[in-house]
Amino acid sequence: MYDIIVVGAGVAGMSSAIYAKSRGKNVLLIEKESFVGGTIQNISTVTHYAGVLNDESGPELAKRIWKQVKEMDIEIVQGNILDANLSGDTKEIRTDKDCYQAKVVIIATGTIQNELSNINKSKFKYPIALHNSFEQVEQYKDKCVCVVGGSDGAAKEALYLAKKTKKVYMIILEKELSCIEQFKNPIMNSNTIEVITDSSLSEVDNYERLESIKVINNSNKEERIIPLSGGQIFIYIGSHPSTQWCKEIELENGYIKTNTNMETNLPNVYAVGDVRVKKVRQISTAVADGTIAGIQATMKIK
Repeated sequence: MYDIIVVGAGVAGMSSAIYAKSRGKNVLLIEKESFVGGTIQNISTVTHYAGVLNDESGPELAKRIWKQVKEMDIEIVQGNILDANLSGDTKEIRTDKDCYQAKVVIIATGTIQNELSNINKSKFKYPIALHNSFEQVEQYKDKCVCVVGGSDGAAKEALYLAKKTKKVYMIILEKELSCIEQFKNPIMNSNTIEVITDSSLSEVDNYERLESIKVINNSNKEERIIPLSGGQIFIYIGSHPSTQWCKEIELENGYIKTNTNMETNLPNVYAVGDVRVKKVRQISTAVADGTIAGIQATMKIK
């Protein structure tokens, strides 16, 4: 049995594991993917995070944090969480590989990116992209691409793609771009980014080679055909919490409710990062959550 199980090896989970291990606890880190980092794996350039290296990508930052985890000899296993028993004194986490027990559990499962409900991405010969533009960009350097979404994250990726591709079409539901000024100003002044407002992606004409897409204006219902000529669609339309297995925990709109110590309604069960109810979801807040939970959790173990 472990002292602490951390579920999820994103920034918040790794931070929790590092702090708990530093205090002499036996820590297990469970991650469903073959890589660590969570959401930041899909970020082309990390901005605003204090201490980040110049032009550092999300995977590069994740790799640096992961190096700390390995240097502290924290045990990690890969597996999908099937269910859990978290209400007893001994917590149980069952994955598709094995069942693990601990005195304390820290949930850091993050969020799952939303997909376009009206587009069957399984039909694509080359899968439609979900938030990983920088990994695929070399394939489309002479082509046009489409970014669906108007968030800060979508805007940042559109700017990145504009440096690497022929043209970027940015499709947003809102009547005007509402991302932060740092991204908005260069987008509006760009010669290679076209923002199509008050619109939705409605149709793809060729699932084997993205020749063109159809966009519909939400107000006047006018349709427009946009040529991509073998380009790609990058989707940034929000996310939802990965809490489908958290049946005993108090949720709010799917997110886990915690207090300022990251404690849930269950004794010795914590939640950190994007999976918990909070107003700001950034790398810095994820690290802070993990720090708090990692320290607080060790104080509960005798």
